[in-house]
Amino acid sequence: MWQIFLAGFGAYLLLLGKHRVFNRRHFKRHAVEIAVYCRLSEVEQNMVAAGLTDTLAYKAVNSERVRLRKRLGFLVDTDDFYRKLQILIRVFSWLHRKLKKYFPY
Repeated sequence: MWQIFLAGFGAYLLLLGKHRVFNRRHFKRHAVEIAVYCRLSEVEQNMVAAGLTDTLAYKAVNSERVRLRKRLGFLVDTDDFYRKLQILIRVFSWLHRKLKKYFPY
């Protein structure tokens, strides 16, 4: 039973490491929306810097940004997502090595 768990855990780590490759099609399909989100983020930052946070235009930009963020999820913040995923992969890999060391096949 333990062997099956360790083998499955190793396979899960392998697939988790390939997440970006497997999800490339989502990035291609939503490339236009991701670009719009990035542009809206820039516009929002410029409006904040200009002190226009109390205007209707700012609220419209912000609500559209939030809507896109909810719709696209991790696609709009890929760097942060994959940085967290790499940390998780490192922790799980360390745990997998320790489990194999203390409980060999």
